[in-house]
Amino acid sequence: MSTRSNKRSTMKKFFYLASALLGLSTLSCQPDEAVVTESSVNAGARVSATANFAARRQLGTVKDGNLNEISGLAMSRTNSGYMWVHEDSGNPNRIYLIDSQGTTKATINLPDANRDWEDIAVGRGPQPNTWYVYVADVGNNNLSNSVVYVYRFVEPSITGKSLPTTINLSNSAVEKLDFAYADGRHNCETLMVDTNGDLYFITKEDNGENKVSNPVKGGVYRAAAGYKESGTNTLTRLSSLNILTATGGDISNNGQEVLIKNYNTVYYWKKSSSSQTIAQLLTTAPQTLPYTEEPGGEAIGWKVDGAGYYTVSEIKNNVPAAIYYYARQ
Repeated sequence: MSTRSNKRSTMKKFFYLASALLGLSTLSCQPDEAVVTESSVNAGARVSATANFAARRQLGTVKDGNLNEISGLAMSRTNSGYMWVHEDSGNPNRIYLIDSQGTTKATINLPDANRDWEDIAVGRGPQPNTWYVYVADVGNNNLSNSVVYVYRFVEPSITGKSLPTTINLSNSAVEKLDFAYADGRHNCETLMVDTNGDLYFITKEDNGENKVSNPVKGGVYRAAAGYKESGTNTLTRLSSLNILTATGGDISNNGQEVLIKNYNTVYYWKKSSSSQTIAQLLTTAPQTLPYTEEPGGEAIGWKVDGAGYYTVSEIKNNVPAAIYYYARQ
């Protein structure tokens, strides 16, 4: 078993033990943090049943044998009906465009190494009426990195190309955006892009909090649109979420709904008004949505029209990675 697999196994063992003890623990927080407690999460799931989604339906399996450990998923806006996926640390510095049956249509090679790519998003950027891909090099299992990166580039189009195709992006085509947390180093596996261009980082574990006696609280950090494109941007904690080991998330294309998942639960928020911000929304109690646990399942993404959400598993014990869809009812 690889070092990376050992880390994942250790983290998942911790996750299940921490989850079991969560009801016995009282979580402390900084005075300026807004915390959603586990009891309010459960209450919200019972009381705020505002969305109804069907059980999962398998659409296909990932055909590319190189895609063993998918850690991020985002639906393409430029290439309708396709999704972007990628792997994390120790894998090539590339992303893949696949269809819902798992067939690779394009491979995009980026110039910088995959230190630990943990999520991917598609959203707006500096040029109007243009879609951008955001690749989050934000994994930090050993808390060894003081600066994390987000790679941003104009979403490639496969229109008119012979498929499958390979596209090599130059240094000039990819922006490397630098970020550092104001309160110290964090591990993170979730990046979401709001419709106004804000970037949201949801941390997976926090310094001093990765103990069973004090279960991990996910932190909500935001880089407001207009962040620096050169130099290091400072990320300040806005609030805390009592979601253990968040592994992926997505904001809907209309900016009204949010999904965040961990290894066994999908959490859902919906704005109560058009003026409510994502930062404000994430201080409220979420609803839990249908989800069947997958082998190493970390990735989640909205269908572009909001009619449902996708998840994808990893390859485990020679069982192919599957693509699942949960339709809105």
